[in-house]
Amino acid sequence: MVNILIANDSLMVQEMLKRVIRLEPDFKLVGIANDGEEAVEAVQQHNPDVVLMDINMPKMDGVEATRRIVALKHPCQILVVTASLKLNMSYIFDCLSFGAVEAIKTPIIGRNEDFNLENQTVKELIDRIKIISNLSALLSPKKLPQPDLKSDKDFNPRPGPIIKGKTAETIIAIGASTGGPQSLAAILQALPADLRSSMVLIQHIDADFAPGLAEWLDKNCDLDIYTAKAGDQLIAGTGYLCAGGKNLILENDFTLGYQFSEETLHAPSIDVTFESVAKLYGSNAIGVLLTGMGKDGAQGLKAIRDAGGRTIAQDEASSLIYGMPKAAKEIGAAEFILSLEDIADKILFLIEQNKMRKKHVA
Repeated sequence: MVNILIANDSLMVQEMLKRVIRLEPDFKLVGIANDGEEAVEAVQQHNPDVVLMDINMPKMDGVEATRRIVALKHPCQILVVTASLKLNMSYIFDCLSFGAVEAIKTPIIGRNEDFNLENQTVKELIDRIKIISNLSALLSPKKLPQPDLKSDKDFNPRPGPIIKGKTAETIIAIGASTGGPQSLAAILQALPADLRSSMVLIQHIDADFAPGLAEWLDKNCDLDIYTAKAGDQLIAGTGYLCAGGKNLILENDFTLGYQFSEETLHAPSIDVTFESVAKLYGSNAIGVLLTGMGKDGAQGLKAIRDAGGRTIAQDEASSLIYGMPKAAKEIGAAEFILSLEDIADKILFLIEQNKMRKKHVA
């Protein structure tokens, strides 16, 4: 049985979410909170497994409520459910950084539409609840370094990469899934603005989320982070986030490109990008595989290692879900198994080591 708490101030949305919960016999509604303060109290009172958290609520919003609930170290998972992903994008990623697992749009039910599992948005919400209710790890401040989040008033998104440095001689490829946004933020924030490598970032994410994630990562680190566009040149000190729904690849002229494939389970596929990185950069590549379900990225990480590149997988203790890193470890793809807080330092060490190797060879 999955015990669920609804945190939403809209009576209409409350009723709709209650009807969704009734569709699944293994779901049980244990309480309703009309604002963030009530949500924090209700978690302690009702011991839910999953909290369906709205963003905009009176007294205390969903971001602060998420932060306080996670600080309680209560073993529940928080799923952000909001009417507009686009308008609340920055707040959603703040919630994720504090410990929410994922975000999903509030189901849409037409006036004459039957309320059942044939509705795709209803089915997606139920499936998402089932997935996160099975998570055994709680993302907490002790689990991950908390990004030093900047306010929206400090944020002026740039339209696209500005060529300010030379083409990078080395590349860092990072892949992540569930729990990835907060893990990416923690790593990127620990890297310096004058990083001598470029980065490609692959996060399992819907296409609508990718621009918002790139902007959120950009404002919360000293590096330049953009949504990758076909034709972008790989410039040192710049990170390129793969847009959702397609696979990011590296072209032979050291520019970025996209490909569509029905053969890959995920789009974007971490394996596809990693294999492209291995082919073009070889020993000048550093591959990093972070938290996530499934096995995507494991074979790609092995391809990087087999090509002479250096490879890192996140350890079990700091992973929200130890699926992808575990798969990489099992096939010998990961040269280093590290906690999240140690990954940035290892990346910098490997870049310097690669530089010294080139000098020695020369």
